[in-house]
Amino acid sequence: GVGGGGGSSPASAPLLDRSKSAASVAHGALSSAVSSGGTTRGWLWKEGNDIMRKWRRRYFVLRSHMLTYFKTAPVGEGSTSRSQGEIDLRSVTGVRVEPYEKGKRMWRFTLSTSTRQWKLCAESEPDLVLWTGTIKKLIA
Repeated sequence: GVGGGGGSSPASAPLLDRSKSAASVAHGALSSAVSSGGTTRGWLWKEGNDIMRKWRRRYFVLRSHMLTYFKTAPVGEGSTSRSQGEIDLRSVTGVRVEPYEKGKRMWRFTLSTSTRQWKLCAESEPDLVLWTGTIKKLIA
């Protein structure tokens, strides 16, 4: 056959599998982000703005023009979960999907503002399409 190799060897497993939760692994390529009633929510990885530039998994909620992120998913509408921070999409000048680079995370994208480059990473291609598409519409 053309291509050969069968493709099922452990060496072909995607990088960073161990960092995924059991739930996202169980869903495979399905989108974990949900968009309904004018709100988009789901898990994204965010690169820290400190010297370590460490990637951390955060739960993002996009409502109107505010993209707010939390350490854990807020439970229920009236949740008083303390947010870790927020990005005002009115200050975002561009959304760029980053090309895949060997050894780096897949599904990365950058939100540009005048003061910061927000480096984010989706957990699947459908999530990447949902988040970047929704944000692009809001900043157009």
